[in-house]
Amino acid sequence: MSPKKGFALIAVLWGLVILGMISSAMIAGSGVMQRQAFGSADTLRWSAIEDALVNEAVLELLGERTDHPLPTDGTWRAIASKEVSGEISIQDESGRIDLNVAPRDVLVDLLRSTRLDPERAMVLADRIVEWRKPADDPSIRASEAATYDAAGLGYAPRGGPFQRVDEARLVLGMTSATYDRIAPALTVFSGNEQLDPDLAPPAALASFPGIDAERASQIVAARGKGISFAAFVGRSNGDATATAPKSAGRVGRAFEIVLRLHMPDDRQIERRETIRLVNLPASVFWVLDRRDSPAEGEIASRQQR
Repeated sequence: MSPKKGFALIAVLWGLVILGMISSAMIAGSGVMQRQAFGSADTLRWSAIEDALVNEAVLELLGERTDHPLPTDGTWRAIASKEVSGEISIQDESGRIDLNVAPRDVLVDLLRSTRLDPERAMVLADRIVEWRKPADDPSIRASEAATYDAAGLGYAPRGGPFQRVDEARLVLGMTSATYDRIAPALTVFSGNEQLDPDLAPPAALASFPGIDAERASQIVAARGKGISFAAFVGRSNGDATATAPKSAGRVGRAFEIVLRLHMPDDRQIERRETIRLVNLPASVFWVLDRRDSPAEGEIASRQQR
């Protein structure tokens, strides 16, 4: 065979190899795209199921459905659906302590319920109030900024309302342990100085003097039997510290709806959506906050990337 023919044959063989590699890459890429498409379709399906469940909960809050009444004190209830298994809870934000308007003494009591000593609880309560309070005096603002700077923090108090509950993590002196204990008791959406104890979760009930975690759990259990907070603790309904004024109806109030869905492959997804009921022609509720937690399998997959 001549050198020219030999070279031509090698060129053809290399061409076939390259074409084979390109073809394999295209097939592999097609497989990835197909898997992604199936994954996207599955995600969309679960998202649609979540939307439907949230809308059903809103109808319940509006009194449009009474076949499966839901408590609004954060109590978990099994989801009655052929499409999915899981649990749902609805928490009226009126049962929580509003970071933006709660009196200092209420914040101190809440912090002391986490076993902080009285002095530390008072200092931290003062810093929460300091964070949310507008500082009209520039010298005060500068002093606050200097305190945070001395602690090695690259920011100063907002000088305005907390936008989200987890913003409290930024308050000087707030440890992760303390925050995790008080977070279930907090909101930024009720606008009430006093919480409604008949809707309060255990963490919020523990802010009342003389009520520890065990007694708070007993109060919640009694609530499920129709026993009010005032009746349980033996206080009169006229005691302002025991009962907060009830709102007329639910329109205008905020609620956190939490879904925990169990997927067919034993994974679990969670969705937290805080809404406010409104009486408008174009909408019956506004979404104030939404958080989606991926399934456990998806978390592991992301960590491996």
